[in-house]
Amino acid sequence: MLHLLTALSMMLGARIATAAPAPLPAELLSTDATEDDFPTVGGSATGELWTAWVAFDDTADQILLRRQTASGWSEPETVSPAAGDFHTPAVIADGAGRTWVVWAANESGNWDLVARYFADGKWSRLLKLTDNPLNDFNQKLARAADGTVWLAWQAVDQDNYEVLLAKLTPTGLSDQQNVSQHAADDWEPALCSAPTGTLYVAWDTYRNGSFDVYLRELANGRLSAPVPVAATAKYEAHVSLAGDPEGRCWIAWDEANPNWGLSSRPLVKLHQQRNLNLAVYAGGELLACPDLMGTLPPELRPCCELPEIAFDGKGNVWVLLRHLSDVNKAQRDAARAAGKAPVQTRGIWNVYACRWDGSTWTEPALFADSNGRNDQRASVARDGLGGLWVAFADDGRRPRRAEEWIHYNVHVARLPEVGSAGLPPLTGVEAPKPFVREPEPRHNRRAAVGGTTCELLFGDTHRHTDLSRCAMNVDGSLIDTYRYAIDCAQLDFLAISDHDQDLQRHRYDREPRKLKDYGWWRSQKYADLFTVGTRFLGMYGYEHGGSYQARGGHKNIVYAKRGMPCVEEDSPEELFRALKGKDAIAIPHQLADGGSRCDWSKWNPLFERVAEIFQVRGSYEYQGTPRLAKVQTAGFFLWDAYAKDVRVGILASSDHGLTHGAYAGAYVKERSREAILEALRARRTYGSTETIEIDLHSGTHWMGEKLPSGEPARLEVSVRGVKPLKEVAVVKNGNFVYQKEPNSTDFTFKFADPEPVAGPAYYYVRARQVDDEIAWSSPVWVGGP
Repeated sequence: MLHLLTALSMMLGARIATAAPAPLPAELLSTDATEDDFPTVGGSATGELWTAWVAFDDTADQILLRRQTASGWSEPETVSPAAGDFHTPAVIADGAGRTWVVWAANESGNWDLVARYFADGKWSRLLKLTDNPLNDFNQKLARAADGTVWLAWQAVDQDNYEVLLAKLTPTGLSDQQNVSQHAADDWEPALCSAPTGTLYVAWDTYRNGSFDVYLRELANGRLSAPVPVAATAKYEAHVSLAGDPEGRCWIAWDEANPNWGLSSRPLVKLHQQRNLNLAVYAGGELLACPDLMGTLPPELRPCCELPEIAFDGKGNVWVLLRHLSDVNKAQRDAARAAGKAPVQTRGIWNVYACRWDGSTWTEPALFADSNGRNDQRASVARDGLGGLWVAFADDGRRPRRAEEWIHYNVHVARLPEVGSAGLPPLTGVEAPKPFVREPEPRHNRRAAVGGTTCELLFGDTHRHTDLSRCAMNVDGSLIDTYRYAIDCAQLDFLAISDHDQDLQRHRYDREPRKLKDYGWWRSQKYADLFTVGTRFLGMYGYEHGGSYQARGGHKNIVYAKRGMPCVEEDSPEELFRALKGKDAIAIPHQLADGGSRCDWSKWNPLFERVAEIFQVRGSYEYQGTPRLAKVQTAGFFLWDAYAKDVRVGILASSDHGLTHGAYAGAYVKERSREAILEALRARRTYGSTETIEIDLHSGTHWMGEKLPSGEPARLEVSVRGVKPLKEVAVVKNGNFVYQKEPNSTDFTFKFADPEPVAGPAYYYVRARQVDDEIAWSSPVWVGGP
């Protein structure tokens, strides 16, 4: 590991090599038999520490555990009675001699909390703690002064996330109550107790139109009113709590830019910045701590996130943080200065620890062997002697190829023992007045055509995360991408489309590797985990990327059912052969994008039912089109495909970085994954750069359909813009045959072709707003095969 740290230090500059604290050593707990992730550390009833994590064996998960003993860590034992699909365990001891392990388990697409406890030398049976028909996860545990264990978690209640709280007992949960109590979504609770018996629970919420941190205290059986801790226009989330010896609640969270996820112009990406903030809640008021971010060395300031705050046995306050090292910034800057082609970002996230030393925050110390992805949170617990232990997972990535994960392992480390330094000085602050942004009204459009009524859904079938190489530092994690989709964009469905080569560690070779499906397993896991009833549906998807020459261009593969393969075949023929019988579609994109353009000569009408007309690079409608993609190749635009009688419907989606700027509209018969895939296959779709609504049909036929032989196109069109419509046009065979300037948000018209042709023809509608946001319907076809 030391040679990796040296290489990283060289990339980040001389300061790290000469001034950074020595890396904190860590002990490996896992093996190469499984991919090991989501660790937790907690105290047991007998005083030693236990560490538990999720282990993936290439087919399913187990919950593994190791116990700290006088002679070291015990051999791994399996806590889960059977293999399954699991997420993030938590460990704690109650006051009656029981040590608990609680985790989230997926059964047929529904996540519930389950638990086992260890007492009198044996494990209990598996307890099902929740029986919600919708998802329960993101649990946190805290032991109150009287020995009672409390559990807080995130749950889908009807069609939104709530934070719930309950006591954990050998017979299940009791005294359950809703802490967040709001119709907006409430996320990722944190929990801590104070020596006084008070329990504190915090979470982040979208109630004000951005992610804000709120807190409540439970004292003498009563919950206080919700207190806004951080409620500005910024993104404020991922809260952590710790109680100090005086009974005060210390709060840490991370922040991002204002209007996070809300605008496509200017383009501000989901992971463009992160900062940490701290506060203390005591006696009903908020107190400010000395600034942490300002004391960090310059190379550690740009991106710090996912804090964990804790106190050691001597009363010292520690802060753990996750920091992104931008390992090729110098290379990118040099290319930019020389006028060369842009260089893609590369990054490694690591865990660091700092503490208050009596006068300032110490420079954060790096944990050895913590190289990993964006969203791997550390866990911290105090042992019987007062020392703090940290559990974390890494994925083995190296600075040279930071985009390539190697193997997931779990480690533990003990923070250095230091004398008591006291606590930072605290100052009173004025209670924040929440910045409130009124939410955009949710659309509710239905259309009836030919006796079939469908509902319009907005989605995205092309969005990347930090798992994909191209923009890994700024695209955001899986978790933040779902936050964006559910709350900021108010999408109805999302298919994450990380690259097949990156999901399977095959970016640079095709060596057969054990456990190569973990990235794909985790992507599917999160699609289930973040499905919110029928309000928001996570689809299963990936990108089959590649050049025009080798792979016939880029295609996004979308499934309605979990467990389908992530296929990394090269030629389109090989891909479609592998997808046969898998109930999948393949969506071409970057249609005329130079070396990545689509080979329309290899179009497959069974799988390639729709194509991506617009994404972050721009429009591929035709050469010279409004908002034209900068990189382009003549002869490969959508109009060129239509001229070859390639019959694909239309949608738009994001790709890298774009927010609120590309939508896949789909008219579905019901709210389900299967119905979404059916709508895409039937081409009842359209693309839009804003939530513009288009309803186009001809008689009893939806957009995307071929009219019966001899039946002329008689279009009935309804368009509803978010802003006034500058232009509405009908396109026929590459020509604009109808154009109007409504200058209103709503426009309805009928169109009958005055000059029908004998041969095949296609017709679609394009609508442009005054702000140049655009929507394109799928065509209807007349004649031909």
